[in-house]
Amino acid sequence: MKIGIDARFWGPKGTGIGRFTKNLVLELEKIDRENEYVVFLRKENSHLYEPANPRFRKVIIDTHPYSLCSQVFDWLKIKKLRLDLVHFTHFSYPIFYPGKFVISIHDLIKTQFQE
Repeated sequence: MKIGIDARFWGPKGTGIGRFTKNLVLELEKIDRENEYVVFLRKENSHLYEPANPRFRKVIIDTHPYSLCSQVFDWLKIKKLRLDLVHFTHFSYPIFYPGKFVISIHDLIKTQFQE
């Protein structure tokens, strides 16, 4: 399979989603010898990741995930990559993307423990 991973939150600011994504990608590089991966990064953070596994490559998608530009244009960029599956590591994803995808929803504990 050819799998895309939205890693635009990866970066020096130390967000939980960024750490989750960084660890996901780095661990997949160690164990997966079958699938191909395309890791989406913002230009400002692209220098922070250099693939250690030849089955991984990075692609710059330089829009902020919450922006209107992301909603309008990112799905076209991603569609051109001809991926079998995309993992959007946050609930913000291009709503017009027609392909198969998985999203991660973080911090659901707040819905159970509202105190």
